Amino acid sequence: MALVASPVAGLSRRALPYIGTLLIFGLIFWIIPISDVAAAFTQAPVAEFFGVFLPFCVFYWIIDSLCLTWVVRRFNAPMRFRDIMPIRASMYLLAMINTSYRAGRRCLVCASQGRSSTA
Repeated sequence: MALVASPVAGLSRRALPYIGTLLIFGLIFWIIPISDVAAAFTQAPVAEFFGVFLPFCVFYWIIDSLCLTWVVRRFNAPMRFRDIMPIRASMYLLAMINTSYRAGRRCLVCASQGRSSTA
């Protein structure tokens, strides 16, 4: 007897990475007030940054997802490219948060000890 996945299970499985991403952003903006973020954006060249950064990120994300799809198909199981893309996107987001968290924690510890955080 073969098990058949319900359409609701398939939809929830596809929506899970996006829901996780929204929860992470919710946590970020719960800790850091949006007004502080807006004030920081007024002092930064945001348009120039995103004009260079976003095309590079999209290009890298597509190439990385293609390579991972090939590796998974070759050594593990058949998977579609569009199934790999949200997985890689969520991993990039988690990597950014983890890196920023570690850098912030290092600065906090060094500041509490009265030394430079860049040493």
